[in-house]
Amino acid sequence: MGGIASASGGASGGLATGGAVVGSGGRSGTGGGASTGGVASTGGASGTGGTTNAGGSANGGGTGSGGATSTGGLGSTGGSRTSGTTGTGGGIGSGGTATGTGGLTTSDAGTSTPDGAKPDTSGSGGTDGEVPLDPTLLAKCTGSNPIKCDLPFANGNYKVTVELGSATASATTRVLAETRRIVLQPTTTAAGAYTRFTFAVNVRAEQHDGYSAPGGILNLTFDGTAPAVHGVGVAAASIPTLYVASDSTVCDWDPAAYNPFASYGATDVSGWGQEVSQYFNAGLAVANYADSGETAGTFYTKFYPPVKAAMKQGDFLIVEFGHNDMKSDSSTNYRANLMKYLTDAAAKSVTPILITPVSRESGANFVSQIDNVALDATMRQLASDQKVALVDLTKLSSTYLGTLSSSAKSALYIDGTHFHEAGATQIANLVAQALKGATTGLEKYVR
Repeated sequence: MGGIASASGGASGGLATGGAVVGSGGRSGTGGGASTGGVASTGGASGTGGTTNAGGSANGGGTGSGGATSTGGLGSTGGSRTSGTTGTGGGIGSGGTATGTGGLTTSDAGTSTPDGAKPDTSGSGGTDGEVPLDPTLLAKCTGSNPIKCDLPFANGNYKVTVELGSATASATTRVLAETRRIVLQPTTTAAGAYTRFTFAVNVRAEQHDGYSAPGGILNLTFDGTAPAVHGVGVAAASIPTLYVASDSTVCDWDPAAYNPFASYGATDVSGWGQEVSQYFNAGLAVANYADSGETAGTFYTKFYPPVKAAMKQGDFLIVEFGHNDMKSDSSTNYRANLMKYLTDAAAKSVTPILITPVSRESGANFVSQIDNVALDATMRQLASDQKVALVDLTKLSSTYLGTLSSSAKSALYIDGTHFHEAGATQIANLVAQALKGATTGLEKYVR
């Protein structure tokens, strides 16, 4: 299974190969933007403290206390990823004209060009090589804050280059793609200065319990205190895809379409898989299929079939479950369900990475209510037995949370289980830094 690390002893740095339990290191920011602040201290044994399933899980059905349930919520469809009105003129928020500089020479053999997209000609071997800017794409962007670009591109992987800045004023711009996926944190440019940034996007239709988003549209959003966009370029890209199979703590949330956390006053619920793209370079596209309320078993039958069909040699598959499984499955069934993903990955020469469930605010207690066995321990043992990579996020997140004050910790969570955007970003950073120190093949794509 290409790139799967072999079993080894107690590795440090946040990722275990062969199932070794780790949790030291795991760089993360404290508060504010990702990657700021100190280094998470070691220690903090996983699986201790807290009430079982405190905070509950979205999509309901659990025994957790205090949690928001999403059954019977808003059943809106279409999400916020709908095609906008075609705008006209030059750079948005800049007063200038979008440029077409950055002509590139070498070809990327085998790259398709759906819907007339220019192929990626950077010859960058999967890094952040720019693609040419296209003034006709900028003309489709509308609004001032946020600035939205709903671009008609067929489903698939793309490299996107954006040029940020204004000819007449300083600007601070954040970049998001598809369903509120942060790809660039707020970036400041002086008046008359421009900066370019290149990232990868996976375009597809999204389907969730309670809301959906259409395919065939590449959605870009630019916000911040004073966003300004001077150019946009898009190129179809033959690059690996990182598929994500998981639950509500990881999934893409769109509160404008469906928000089971409205009673908490939260409008920024996010899963860590929604925010992890900002930590990868343009050589890897993230396809987050996670959905609220799922177990390893229910996801496999409901949302995993298109992943199984699409996965190809050289791709990666992240699997994280446990929050909902502990309420309804024995450790034996949990292990058997996880094994299905590993078997499918092996059949397609895809590299799997198992990730133990992220801690709740109250602690990391994932003991099955059926047979009283800790599911994070079950996953560690499976990784060791099958010699596949494991990110021990249960321990990493517990250790990180142990470095925070009560108020700082609470600021990351909405209901004790689900995250505000800032919390999801911090957890995504923990995962990315663990992967950066590993030997799964993903490390070369971490920024």
